[in-house]
Amino acid sequence: AASGTYGLNTYPSLPKALKKLGYTSISLTCDNKTFWNQDATSRSYGFDRLYERMDEGRQRPESDSILFARTLPVLQQLRKPFYAQVVTYSGHDPVETTFGSTLRQADIPDRNVMNYLIITQFVDRSIERFIEALREAGLYDESIVVIVGDHDSTITRNRYEGRAKRTLEDRYIPLFVLNAPLKTETGKVIAQSDIYPSLLDLMGAADYPFHGLGESVFRHQSDCAADFDGEWAGGNTDDSVRRRRLEAWRVSDILLRSDHFAGSF
Repeated sequence: AASGTYGLNTYPSLPKALKKLGYTSISLTCDNKTFWNQDATSRSYGFDRLYERMDEGRQRPESDSILFARTLPVLQQLRKPFYAQVVTYSGHDPVETTFGSTLRQADIPDRNVMNYLIITQFVDRSIERFIEALREAGLYDESIVVIVGDHDSTITRNRYEGRAKRTLEDRYIPLFVLNAPLKTETGKVIAQSDIYPSLLDLMGAADYPFHGLGESVFRHQSDCAADFDGEWAGGNTDDSVRRRRLEAWRVSDILLRSDHFAGSF
């Protein structure tokens, strides 16, 4: 809804923050540029170029291997420093595949769960090969690599454990940072809104005017996350902290609807 209705809004963003530091920013995706209005939003977010249909339009379970193979030559030609957002595709749905996996011999009664695990293995291996390719190209040691999910999987943790009821704790997304120049705790719950301000700190762009509605994990961690419907995760039960986390959803909605940053960024 946000990308379709507010794709032409003005947004503060990581690409815009990094542009002040001399970075070129690109986004690479297997989707057509019209999907999720990415032709418009990539410009609104400050990307210098959008590379679409990186898997040659296949959009199949094997797409990520094609995506990463075609991404490396693009990165090698970019002027440094650069920021590249690579949007994976293969793990989107738990479909049947012909991928080889010992999981096929495991005792996993839920077929969708097994399919998702097998696809996740394939995505992990595709990322592994890409990181090795970055090493061979001499790019890895001078890069920060962030691996993150944009939302929870269609097969949430309760399904793996055979529980019918789903909680917010069952909907965690992955977040890995390789070559991070900063250190922090990793045992507390953080919110998805904390990723953006954390990346600003990681990239030395903390003086950018807008740090989002979350908190950098390198400065403070509330050990609390809230869904828009008021569901909570994390060990912090302080009502004021929880109210602030929940209020951020309403503030975000106001910023979108009003195009609050028009003329500022």
